[in-house]
Amino acid sequence: MKRLLILFCIVMICLFTLTSCGEDTSSWPSYSLPFDNDKVTCIELTFIEKPYKNNTNSMSFFGKTEDSSEIRLIYEEVNNLKYSKKESSINKNDYWEYVQIKFILSDGTFDLNFYSYGVTDGYLTFNEEKAHKFTSDFVSMTYGKYKEVLK
Repeated sequence: MKRLLILFCIVMICLFTLTSCGEDTSSWPSYSLPFDNDKVTCIELTFIEKPYKNNTNSMSFFGKTEDSSEIRLIYEEVNNLKYSKKESSINKNDYWEYVQIKFILSDGTFDLNFYSYGVTDGYLTFNEEKAHKFTSDFVSMTYGKYKEVLK
């Protein structure tokens, strides 16, 4: 009987832990970039990583492309991102990781910025407007994926 009670407690703790880790993003809107892919003449990507907890390393990266096929891939990757509609205030100087994707357009520029304060604590800004919560791994889907093709 004691073993059964212990097993039950372990299962309940695991169930609680697994169901409370994520955030329900099903009702979050998608952000559509306010321009078409064919208006982009160049994309510049900046990545900065600061020391965080046990990671004492820091690094930075800058790359850009004018190749239309690479521009299309990156545009499609970040177009229609799900984000929290609620606006947040963030400290733009005290982040762990930062990614900026600057779209150079035929008639101006557009900045998409991501600030990470921890593994699932990230925020997006669109052209330096208010920040919006974003819980996916933006660093891997942008810098991690395209650093080799951007020079």
